[in-house]
Amino acid sequence: KGNEVLNSGSQITGFLGKTEWRPTENLDIGLTLNRNQTAYMGSNVFGRANYRQDSDFKNDITDDSVSASVNYALSDDLDFEIDTFWSRTESLETLRANRRGSRARPGDFNKRITTSYGFTGTSNYLRDIATTEHFITAGGSFVNNDLDSRTQAGGTPGETSGERISWGFFIQDQINYRNWLEVIPGIRFEAFDAETKDGVAVDGHALLPKLTIAVKPFEDGAGRGTQFYTSYARGLRAPRLQEMQMAGTQTQSRKRGRNTTTTTTITLANPNLKPEFADTYELGLRYQAGDILREGDFLKASAAYYNQQFRDRIEDVTISSRKVRRTTTNTRQTQNIGKAEISGVELKLDYDAGTFFAGGNAAFSEGKNKQTGKALNSVRPANGTVYAGTRFLDNRMTFGTEAEFFSGKTEEGDNKGVVGESSDGSGLVNLFGSYIPKDGMTIDLRVNNVLNRGYRRFDQIDQGQGLNGKLTLRLEL
Repeated sequence: KGNEVLNSGSQITGFLGKTEWRPTENLDIGLTLNRNQTAYMGSNVFGRANYRQDSDFKNDITDDSVSASVNYALSDDLDFEIDTFWSRTESLETLRANRRGSRARPGDFNKRITTSYGFTGTSNYLRDIATTEHFITAGGSFVNNDLDSRTQAGGTPGETSGERISWGFFIQDQINYRNWLEVIPGIRFEAFDAETKDGVAVDGHALLPKLTIAVKPFEDGAGRGTQFYTSYARGLRAPRLQEMQMAGTQTQSRKRGRNTTTTTTITLANPNLKPEFADTYELGLRYQAGDILREGDFLKASAAYYNQQFRDRIEDVTISSRKVRRTTTNTRQTQNIGKAEISGVELKLDYDAGTFFAGGNAAFSEGKNKQTGKALNSVRPANGTVYAGTRFLDNRMTFGTEAEFFSGKTEEGDNKGVVGESSDGSGLVNLFGSYIPKDGMTIDLRVNNVLNRGYRRFDQIDQGQGLNGKLTLRLEL
């Protein structure tokens, strides 16, 4: 309606530095530095608000990260790679002046610092055995996550902290038989250990197998690039420290006509979470071909169906919901809900003829709690994208358009109101382009929601962004 959406503004400052060094022909070294600073106004937390009241908190988030990689090729058949990283995220909420309902003083803050570091090491070995080609990959990984949080402005004052360590090692063999049969068996050992400041600990370990079988049934003709595949994999998701420890209260108020409705959400910590296990089955088709409409063009297409069977599925659950007049109070907690199932279909198509390109993708999925038979609201509804574009000026300039769609979702079941609320579907039109004035310099432009449509995705409380754009200059030295 032309009115400003209060608290919708933000300021983002980012820095990215990357360097690659090749001291010898078989040694590559890479280093990346990254910093992002985001400042925005938070939501209404204290008291009943209407659409004219601005935010209670000023939010500042700083992300710092460093990563390094070393790749050494001992021979054409054997190489080693090590990737390391360190990251730190500091989230600071500062209470503004004259906030109704707050027992804290202006300037008081809530601070959360998450620090992570780790490494991954892999080795690849290529060897021919009889009529089969083997590409063997083996390696291991280690990750340490540390959480330090202090609550001072609003809610219950206190401190929470904890540490989670996860590590594992794996081996897989990609076996290729005469270019028509591919078999990839593999296994990984995964272990984790999480402990809170209060001494509550949870740990676990598991062997996680996987197997992929792919067949190319046609040696020539139009079906030459067709591949059918099926796969199975077992996965483990360890509880996050935030799920085990973080608790708080948040209030959202909305103006609906002449009335103001208020929703208060109380989040409870759950230090007794167990790890989640999932068995994933997939069946799919891949196709690629060239020189279809003109010489040098190519087409890639894929379609897949997947089914995931969960044990001790981790979900946000609404424990209770109480409504008094226009105020609704929801109490929620992250819990193991037992057995669950998620299944879906994914489609993708890409065509590129040099001066012209087009394509799209779509995903359709649904999930249910097998204990209750009700839907999982955390599963994203149908969504997809179609695009088309052209290149000219010797491929130095690109221009294209993109249509993005997502369907609505009606919430039901145990976690109703947790990830957002029932939403309507919508479609957005975006534009993108790039220009290369000279080698090593690229200018990118992207304009989103060019029709300035109002929309809200199912997993968001606030309305999505209207017309917005981003201009980027990239330099390679």
